[in-house]
Amino acid sequence: MYNMNSAKKIIRTWIAGVRFYIAISIALITLEVLWLSETLYGGGSLATIRLEESYGWLSIGFLSVALLIGPTLTVFKRLPGRRQLFEARRLIGIGAAWFALLHSLITYIAQFKSVNPLDLPLTYQRAFLVGLFALIILLALAATSFNRAFRAMGIWWFRLHRLVYVAAALVVVHVALIGVHAKTAPVLAAFGSVGLLIIGGHLYRNQSRKLAKPIQKEVL
Repeated sequence: MYNMNSAKKIIRTWIAGVRFYIAISIALITLEVLWLSETLYGGGSLATIRLEESYGWLSIGFLSVALLIGPTLTVFKRLPGRRQLFEARRLIGIGAAWFALLHSLITYIAQFKSVNPLDLPLTYQRAFLVGLFALIILLALAATSFNRAFRAMGIWWFRLHRLVYVAAALVVVHVALIGVHAKTAPVLAAFGSVGLLIIGGHLYRNQSRKLAKPIQKEVL
């Protein structure tokens, strides 16, 4: 009876929170992109390419948003919906891992027909390896983005989730190696702007934390 009540409470809490709606949105976006690629390009190799590209860009977008939430909450301390935004961060990160997984599977299985990576050109081999490491990190972070893992891992949870910066850097290298559309001026400008926002935001956030610690000690 206790377990049943606990399960019902968890379900009610989940549905009442913002994470439920983000999960639904991720599922709908996944289906929408699949439908659009089939409708606009009529199947075939071009539809496959556009599909994996779309999921790849979605992964980058979700990852960028997840990385910007922390600095945003630090800078805008009276921002409406702070709690909902904080709660959304983990599931947005899971969305980044989900779209990265779809991007990788479609590229490897549908586009490259499960070819031996060593048979690919050298540039693609490097991009494949870098992308694989980024995917492993994102999946590890997604698998531990739950309260039970947080409580069980303790300090190691924070150490593991700092690898998100390594994953972000690997994603940039991966795109730079084989991302044809990423080398146009508008995309490069967008990448640079978002990158500067993320780096500057996290530097400001870390500096704010360092300045807050002496103040807390004096108060105590």
